[in-house]
Formats: sequence, C-alpha cells, structure tokens
Amino acid sequence: MHIPSEKTVREVLCSVTTAQISGNVPVNARASLDDIIHLGIARFALFLTGIGPDARRAFYRFMRQRRRLHAFAIPFVHARSDMHPDEYRMLMSEFGTDRFNIHPPKERTLAYALPDDLRAVTYVENLLEPIDEDDLAGFAGVCLDLTHLELTRLERPDVHAAILATLERHPIGANHVSGLPLDADSKLLDHHWFSSIDDFGYVRRYPPRFYGRYVALEVGNPPSEQVQVRAMLQQYLASL
Repeated sequence: MHIPSEKTVREVLCSVTTAQISGNVPVNARASLDDIIHLGIARFALFLTGIGPDARRAFYRFMRQRRRLHAFAIPFVHARSDMHPDEYRMLMSEFGTDRFNIHPPKERTLAYALPDDLRAVTYVENLLEPIDEDDLAGFAGVCLDLTHLELTRLERPDVHAAILATLERHPIGANHVSGLPLDADSKLLDHHWFSSIDDFGYVRRYPPRFYGRYVALEVGNPPSEQVQVRAMLQQYLASL
C-alpha cells in the first residue's frame, strides 16, 4: 500500500484543548496553558473546537499575556468552521502556526471561504465515515485521526477500507491521537481523557507512512500528564 509522503520530520505535540468531550472530566484550557509554561514546553498544538468567536478572542488575549512569561509557538491548530481567514493569519503571524485542520466541510459548513493560500496549509480530518473527495478538493490533504481510523478498523471495516483508499491519493499532513481504552464491558471507547499510557498501545499498529508532520495529542489531560505519552510516541516513530 502506498500513501503519499511529505518526507519530513514528524513531531509529537502536547496540546491545549478547549472541547468538553470526555464525560464529566472538566477541561480547563487556561490551566493547561499555565502547565505548558510551568513545564517550559516551547511548542504545542491548540484545539479550538470547544469555543466560539468571543471566547477565542479572550483566549488569544490570555495567550499573549502568558507568552510574556515564557516564549512558545503553536505550529498546529485544530480550527473551527466559524473562523475568519484573518484569524488563521493572526495565528500564523503571532504564534507561528503553519498547519491547520478542519472537520469535513459537508459535516460542518465553513462560515467563511478560505483563500487558496490558507487551504494549502489546512488538512481535513477523517471522522467515522468515508472521506468525501469533494471535501478534500483544494485542501492540502488529510489530518489522519488515528483513533478514528482504528475504530473503523475494528467496527466498520467497509469504512476503514474506503479511508485507506483515500489515503493512497492524498498526503497526510498531521494527526490526532487520543486514548482508546476498554470500558467495563470490554468495548473500545474513543476517549479524549486517558488514565494509562496503555490506552495508546494501538498506535503501534500503524507504520510511519500513516503519520504527518505533526502528531497532536487530542486529550484533555494536563500537559504534565501528556509528556509521557509524547515521549512514547516520539520514541516509537524514531525506532521505525
């Protein structure tokens, strides 16, 4: 199987996430950013999926304030469908973002048309359905969510095969990786909060060609808990 490769170094990133998607465990993006600063992490991913325009503006102000304490860059951002092109450009110029991802436009319609130069650095995420070729048109390629991919392999083999076929035609520019633990009934859960590094054991199924430039941990755990997973993933990629 051939997947187009960008032939570039892969970097695993801890993340600050804003989406409340893991049961009753609260997500505190500001506390996570303070954790980033305390740990001295220089580069991380930002998931903006949980906050609208006003909350984003407030969070950007908070990031500017905190950056006075510790310099950092945000090379990869999970954008939202309601983001204006100027917001993309601000993140690029102020925080060094060079890649974004979005949900498939047919699943979440873009509020603003993205010009070609922004589409060239924006990747479309795979969900739990086949990736529509129309959704990829004009964009840089696929942001491969490995957790979603693994769930389709286990539970929806027809969708899994369709996604693999799409990956033969489009480059992978970035990844999301979440925990994938078993619940009490031995059912897999796409979980954005992990309790053990073992929740990421499934990633060893996927060789380097499935990884893009940035591999972002899509979890609500504070960065102080993410660093162990980051080290494990970075070591795995370096060993192949």
